[in-house]
Amino acid sequence: MAIAKIHAIKSTVAKSIEYITNPDKTIMPNGTQLVSSFNCATETAAIEFDLTRRMALEMTGDYTNTGRANNLAYHMIQSFDINDNDKVTPDQIHKLGIEFAEKFLKGKYEYVIATHIDKKHVHNHIIFNAVSFRDYKKFRSQPYKTVAKMREINDLICEENNLSVIKSKGRGKSYKEWMVSKEGLSWFQIIQNKIDETIPKCTSYDEFKKFLLADGFYIKEGKHIAFKTPDETQTRYIRGKRIGDNYTKTAIEQRIAKNLNKEKYVIDQKFIYKKLSSGYLLSMPKSEQYLYLASDNLAIESDKKYHIFDKTLTAKSMLLGDNLISIYSSDSTDLNRESKILKSNGNEEIPIEDYIKDRQIKNREQLHKLADAASYSRKQGVVYYSDFAIKIDALSRQAYDTKHKLIDLDKKVIEFKNIGKLILSYEKLKAVADDYSKLKFSRFTRRKFENKYGNELASYEYVMSELKQLSIDPNKVNKSDIVALIKSNDEKIKLLETEAQQINDVIERLREAQSIINEYVLSDISDRPIALKKEKNTEIEKY
Repeated sequence: MAIAKIHAIKSTVAKSIEYITNPDKTIMPNGTQLVSSFNCATETAAIEFDLTRRMALEMTGDYTNTGRANNLAYHMIQSFDINDNDKVTPDQIHKLGIEFAEKFLKGKYEYVIATHIDKKHVHNHIIFNAVSFRDYKKFRSQPYKTVAKMREINDLICEENNLSVIKSKGRGKSYKEWMVSKEGLSWFQIIQNKIDETIPKCTSYDEFKKFLLADGFYIKEGKHIAFKTPDETQTRYIRGKRIGDNYTKTAIEQRIAKNLNKEKYVIDQKFIYKKLSSGYLLSMPKSEQYLYLASDNLAIESDKKYHIFDKTLTAKSMLLGDNLISIYSSDSTDLNRESKILKSNGNEEIPIEDYIKDRQIKNREQLHKLADAASYSRKQGVVYYSDFAIKIDALSRQAYDTKHKLIDLDKKVIEFKNIGKLILSYEKLKAVADDYSKLKFSRFTRRKFENKYGNELASYEYVMSELKQLSIDPNKVNKSDIVALIKSNDEKIKLLETEAQQINDVIERLREAQSIINEYVLSDISDRPIALKKEKNTEIEKY
C-alpha cells in the first residue's frame, strides 16, 4: 500500500529540511544522494522560503487574511508498501515523489524532496513553502479534503506503476459519497453498472459514448478514459482503470466488438442505389427518397452480400418532411418502436422493408444538439465538413505557439521574481543587520539578538551574496518599479493562460460539434455546406 500524510511547520523550517536531507538517510551505496528541490537550492531553501514570504508581503500587503498565517511550510510524507521493494528502486521512488509533488503543488510552491532509504520501507519527505511564489497566496490545508486529494494523486501514480494501493475505508470521501457508498451505491459502482448495462446494447464505441452521454454521464478521453456520473457533487472524473480491468477504453472496445455478430442483417443488393465516397444510398420501397448508410456500417462478406452490423444506425437518420426514416436493430428498445422488428439469426436474409419504418420524431433533444453544433461551427468559420479538420489543425498550432510563449515568459518571470525578492527583502533585512552591527561587543547581548533575529541575519547574508554575484546595487533600484514590473508580468501570464484556455475550449467544442454532426446527419456531408434550414409549418430543423 502507499500512504500520504501532511502536517504544518510553524517555526523550524531549517531544522526540518536539515532532518529530511540527512546524508545518513538519503545517500545510496553508489554515492548518489536522493535529494532534489524546485525553484530553490537545497542548502538555502529555508532562507528562500522566507524571502518569498517577504516578497508576498510587499506585493499584496498582510497575507494573514488567507488563514493559517503562522504556518511557514508543510511537510508531506509519501510511504510505499515494503512488499513493493522488489518492484521499484529507491531512485524510482524519488522520481515518483517528484511526480507527486508536481501534480499536488502544480508548480506554485518551492519545495525540497528527500528519499529516505535507511529503513526497510523506502519513503519520501517533501517540505514546501506555505506561500506561493507565483500568486503569493498561502496554501490552505483543509481537514480530510487535502489528504483525500493527496491520496487520489498518490493512488493514481501507484496504479500507473503497478504498485500497491490502499483502499480507502471512508475517510477522505465527501459526505454524500460516503452515504451512497454505505448504501452500496458509490460513484464507482454507479459508473460500473452503467457501463455493464450499456455495452450489450452497442456494436461500436461511438454508440457506447452516445448512450452514456444521453443519460447524463460524462466521458473524458486522453491517455486514459475517465467517467463522471450526472451527480453534480461528483467534481472529479474516475478513470476506467480504477473501476477495473474491464473498464479501460481497450477493454470496453473489445467487449463491444463481441456484439457485432449478434446484430447482423443482410441487405438485398437490389436496394443499393448508388455508392458514394463515404457510404451508400439505399432506395426506399414505395418511395422516391433514398436512405444514406455510411461505409462504416456495412461489410461485404464472402457471400458477396451487404451486411449491416453496426447498431449506431439507430441514431443516424434522414428527415423526410415531418417523418424520420431509420434502420433499427432487433433489440433497440430504447427507441420505443411501435412495430416489432424481425430478428436475424446468422446470415438469414431479411427484406429491407421489414426493418425500415417511418416514425415521427420524438426525441427533439438530438435536433437541438444538432442545431447548436451547426450554429457554433458556422460562427467559427466552419462552412464545409472538411473545414473541421482545417480549423482544428490551425487552432492546435495556435494553441501550441501560445503554450510555448507561456512557457518562455514563465521562465523569465520566475527568474525576475527570484531577483525581485532579493531586492524587495533587502531594506528590512539591512535594518536588522545594521542594528546588530551597532551592538556593543558583548557575547550575551549578541547571542540574545542572534536568537531573536537569527533567520533575518542569515537571510541578509544570503541576499547580499546573491546581489553581489548579480552585480546589482539594491540602493540604486526603485522598489516601486520592481513591484510594478512583477505585477505587469503576472498580468501577461494571466492573459496568455486565458488565451490558451479559450483556444482549447474552442477546439474541444468544435470536436464535439463534429462528432454530433457526424453522428446524426445522414448525407454525404464531406462535400456539402453545413447550414441549417427551417421547414415550413414544422419545428423540425434539418441539414
